[in-house]
Amino acid sequence: MKSDLLLKMLRDRPGFMRRHQAEIARMLRLAERDIVDLTGRQLAVLREENDILRKQLSEWYENAAVNDMIGAAIHALVLRILRSRDGKLSVAAIDRMFKEEFTSLDLQIRKAKLFSVDQLDLSDGQARKLASAGVVAGKKPAAEVAQLLKGRQYAAYLHIPLLGARSRLAGIAVVASDNAKAFPAGAYDDYALRLGEVLAAALALVGK
Repeated sequence: MKSDLLLKMLRDRPGFMRRHQAEIARMLRLAERDIVDLTGRQLAVLREENDILRKQLSEWYENAAVNDMIGAAIHALVLRILRSRDGKLSVAAIDRMFKEEFTSLDLQIRKAKLFSVDQLDLSDGQARKLASAGVVAGKKPAAEVAQLLKGRQYAAYLHIPLLGARSRLAGIAVVASDNAKAFPAGAYDDYALRLGEVLAAALALVGK
């Protein structure tokens, strides 16, 4: 029955309301309770959505702060490389600067190591594979550098190929962290590629 017809029927029959007053009152109380329950559920959903939004904003803020630190470290590394162009630039010197700039950050990075392609015992096929693989994160060091990474194991590794002329492999940079979630997929690509370009350019200057 449509609501307007029901209301008309009740107006035309006031005795019906008096005879069933108790039942009608009970039905009204149930309706009020349902409204209260619905409001409570809506408030709970809003609080949950607000908590999710607050968490996302906090993560964005932390990521922005991390990106600022990484940008500052890359900038400092570039300046140190440029200032070393007086015949003293070597693979060991670049490796040392890389380590000092990146393990000093509050990024939970505990190891930063650079290897030139001459230090890696690679076949042509392995070198091409590493060059084309892009930035790779993992729980273990890549097999190509595992023997060269002395010291204890870490929870997460990031491997950055350093590309020289004609996109040939010039070396590889590795950073490691005790935090297993330090290098979430996609979150590191931008800064890792920029860092790789800087280190590859530095390797190209060795001996010049």
